[in-house]
Amino acid sequence: MQTVLMQIKAQTKAQFNAETSAQTSAVTQPEQGTQPDQSDRRVTMLFDGGCPLCAKEVAHYRRVDRENHVRWVDIDQDTRVLQSIGVSKEAAMKHLHVIDKAGKIVTGSYAFAAIWAELPRYRHLAKLVRLPGILPILDKAYNIFAEKRYNRRTRCNDSLCS
Repeated sequence: MQTVLMQIKAQTKAQFNAETSAQTSAVTQPEQGTQPDQSDRRVTMLFDGGCPLCAKEVAHYRRVDRENHVRWVDIDQDTRVLQSIGVSKEAAMKHLHVIDKAGKIVTGSYAFAAIWAELPRYRHLAKLVRLPGILPILDKAYNIFAEKRYNRRTRCNDSLCS
């Protein structure tokens, strides 16, 4: 039984690595030395602070992140990080972007999994969504939501859309 569990765990890890690699390979990778602070190897979440829903969610995550594992960057206020990694503000506003500890950019539900893996109350959820086949399905659902959120954000002001 234990051998079977170890095999499943190894397969799950291999599947996640393959999915993550496929997800990040299509996204521009930062060149060596372009991340704002190379000594700061925390995961960096690039979020739309002008979106009321996004701001509330990030405020919650920040309260949970008592050990400061995540670097939070409001791209509505500061786009320097985007410039340094070659991601347009429009692309970053459309989908959540995260720079992982290795400097790779991940987006969508893969980005959420990277953030959750750093947060105490969410680590188990990160492991769950990384089981084989789950992240691609979540990513499809996230993409539908993100497109609607972005369209709503760009056609009205926050006081009407909150």
